[in-house]
Amino acid sequence: MSIVALRAVIRLGAALLAVQLASSAMAQGPDIDSRKLEDWSKSRLAASFGAIAEEMLNDPRVVVPQLELAFGLRELACELDPDSPHAWRRLFELATAVEAELEGAPEAKRRAIEALVRLDPRSEEHTS
Repeated sequence: MSIVALRAVIRLGAALLAVQLASSAMAQGPDIDSRKLEDWSKSRLAASFGAIAEEMLNDPRVVVPQLELAFGLRELACELDPDSPHAWRRLFELATAVEAELEGAPEAKRRAIEALVRLDPRSEEHTS
């Protein structure tokens, strides 16, 4: 399965989860601020994707499809929670490690550096 197909599957899963969360919020009544719930949901989903990627990458028997999936999960985590320095830092680390082997890794590395600079322009640890 190509990395593009993996990303599509991941996005489909995220969309399905978002629909489920939105419908459960509507069932709770009109007092729920849907923007806060959506932001919270995206942040939690991003953290979950990051944790799944981390678990896959910590497996000493990791194979290329798992590496591609972990990369896609980390990219999606950054899309879901673009203000998370932690998510961008983890994407930067993985993209740096696989930039010669994985399509899209150099671009992801560049986006991660830009995001880290945007989020904390004074930090010295953007690329360390």
